Amino acid sequence: MTEPASALGSDFRRLWIAVGASQTGSALALGAFTFVATEVLLASSFQVSLLAAAGYVAAVLLGLPMGPWVELRRKRPVLIAADLVRATALFSVPIAYLAGVLTYVHLLLVAVVVGYGQMLSLTASTAHLKALVAPELRTTAASRIETTGWIATSSGPPLGGALLGVIGPTITLALDAVAHLLSALSLSRILKPEPAPAIRPPDHRWRRDLTTGWIFLLGHATLRPLFVNAMLFGAMVMGTQPLIQVFMLRDLGFTPFQYGLTLGLPAIAGLAGAMLAPRLARRWGRDRVMVVLGALRAGWLIPIALAPPGLAGVVVIIACDTMLLFFAGAFNPLFVSHRMDAVPDHLMARVSAAWGISNRVLWPVTMLLSGALAMMFSTQVSIVVGGVILALSGLLLPWRLVRQD
Repeated sequence: MTEPASALGSDFRRLWIAVGASQTGSALALGAFTFVATEVLLASSFQVSLLAAAGYVAAVLLGLPMGPWVELRRKRPVLIAADLVRATALFSVPIAYLAGVLTYVHLLLVAVVVGYGQMLSLTASTAHLKALVAPELRTTAASRIETTGWIATSSGPPLGGALLGVIGPTITLALDAVAHLLSALSLSRILKPEPAPAIRPPDHRWRRDLTTGWIFLLGHATLRPLFVNAMLFGAMVMGTQPLIQVFMLRDLGFTPFQYGLTLGLPAIAGLAGAMLAPRLARRWGRDRVMVVLGALRAGWLIPIALAPPGLAGVVVIIACDTMLLFFAGAFNPLFVSHRMDAVPDHLMARVSAAWGISNRVLWPVTMLLSGALAMMFSTQVSIVVGGVILALSGLLLPWRLVRQD
């Protein structure tokens, strides 16, 4: 099913370095925007919330026509441009700060540009990976990239927090910009020529082009249930995350150290799952394992809501998050490989755009709904409701693949 990672070649290693640099920079600067807004610009709570939402809004509003546009272009220059755009925007913050002209509007515009760049990169990345890597190597390639993401997720925020205190938030954003420049440089060194992009058909209609990604996803026998399952999974996990944080700090009374443990330790399990995915695929078959892992990742929110105070609660939450992230980390590369095989080359960018836009619409909506439910009843009730929906989402997976693979 898959081959050793050494067979991926030097061009994939250059892509891997680019992904690692970009993800590490973003992880290091995760809290920098909020820190600049609150500590440097003295922004209000509403302004901070608006800043956090700006990237999502940019991804949705600007990302809708992005799929058809990217589909008609070679993907590597798009990825390089996305890195350069983000680097330029991020560099403008420390420059403006040092010049004494940094404003909240400037910071908000930078957040919008960075959000747009992230969506642009997301739209082009899977199509580029598919063209770069042979079909039999896709699971291994996706596993390596997923592994890099988990390393950045687990180590980047703590290091970034330390950097905020040592060098300040604006310089931390400059480091993020440097990381994107390194990513662009590494991408530019990939030697394999890209295939010619798709040609716009003479009978194309822009309205139809904008919805093609969703039409394909909802019309495909296996991608439709995977899409619905993934949207529910992401919405419930992201929607309940702020409530779980409140539950740990306010209701269970976790200390900052205990709270940090619940955030950091489980991410190691996601890394382990991503590394193990190719071996599981070789042993039992990619699609069969993908469906089973998709179901196993879905049942871990309800025990979190029932966690007791004190050390026992810390253990319960770490254990549940560890299992969730392990199964999710192993599921993701198998799913990415399956999606690359299922989607035709000329639709990859539009399908990726549809997937990313759907997530970025659902996440903030679910956060608001979960918060409203918590106000009506309690934080625990809202987490339990999210956990029940998450557990039931496993029923929507394409279980026939377990028998066919």
